[in-house]
Amino acid sequence: MAAGAIIEIWSAIKDITPWGALALVLVTWLKTKSSRKIIITSKNNDIFHAEGMSVAEVERLLDVAKDVAVIEMQQKNKT
Repeated sequence: MAAGAIIEIWSAIKDITPWGALALVLVTWLKTKSSRKIIITSKNNDIFHAEGMSVAEVERLLDVAKDVAVIEMQQKNKT
């Protein structure tokens, strides 16, 4: 897939993870590399892209999330 590695972790951790800690990790992960994306789907099927959001905003979304997709785009080699 051209989009790179997609990791769906939500179903495995959504019942045991403190939202604040997870939100902090996700926002920090996003800020370290521009090729990273996080897409959150709410229980109402609204879709949110976490880029540019604060930890508090992501924490609120995680509380109502149905699915979370964590994506890292592959960098093309410059030759």
